[in-house]
Amino acid sequence: EPSGLAITNIMSSSAMVNWFSPTTISSWEFMYGPAGFDTTMANVLTLGDSYYDMTGLSPNTDYDVYVRAICPDGRSGWTHATFSTSCMPINTFPYTEDFDTYGTGTTTFPDCWKKISNATSAPYINSTTASTGLTLPGALYFYSSSATTYQYAVLPEMDANIADLQINLAFKAAMNSVHHLDIGVMTDANDTSTFELIESIVPQTAVWNGFTVPFTSYTGTGKFIAFRVLGVTTCYVDHIVVDYVPGCVLPHNLAADN
Repeated sequence: EPSGLAITNIMSSSAMVNWFSPTTISSWEFMYGPAGFDTTMANVLTLGDSYYDMTGLSPNTDYDVYVRAICPDGRSGWTHATFSTSCMPINTFPYTEDFDTYGTGTTTFPDCWKKISNATSAPYINSTTASTGLTLPGALYFYSSSATTYQYAVLPEMDANIADLQINLAFKAAMNSVHHLDIGVMTDANDTSTFELIESIVPQTAVWNGFTVPFTSYTGTGKFIAFRVLGVTTCYVDHIVVDYVPGCVLPHNLAADN
């Protein structure tokens, strides 16, 4: 049977599937459809390559894929995988998110966002009070007590040239210590290796700080803005606004020394 079946480059209407190809196999049968589709009625494709670019998919939909090898003495069993397409791209700006309409708790996360983390539950939308919250009742919460923890929160796909956009946000450390929040762009919302760092921001005190990060330096093809927090942290993000960069860009990362 085929092995190493992987789904990559998942977007709102397309995805790439590939698998391991032994040198003794040169053709494959492949089919895909919405999760639970009737495989006995499916259109089975015969392929000469161990990959296929699926297009014309529906946004925010679960899909099943099946592939089997055509061998000299017959056909192998089917290998199966599932995946979900991303939501419809954001094409109206400004795009805003205050994390106040989903409820709160360790399993709560914004619609159409992607979470990739080896932390127990973070990031998630945590409850806030008048003293801890910028807008009530919730904010995006990152927490870890381990130096080996990674936490990613990936925004929905942006239907715009990322280099034309900027993000405004509020960031707060939960205690008087330094916490970094990395802001970057991903070409694949499910693959952290595609994260390209644009800027790291650091709150100076344990109060809310406002930050603006333009993506004008980005030259890639990614469509997903993402937050990354590595290692030990306790911090909040709130009041996100993604919009086009104004004609006159405000100075940012202002610092004084000497």
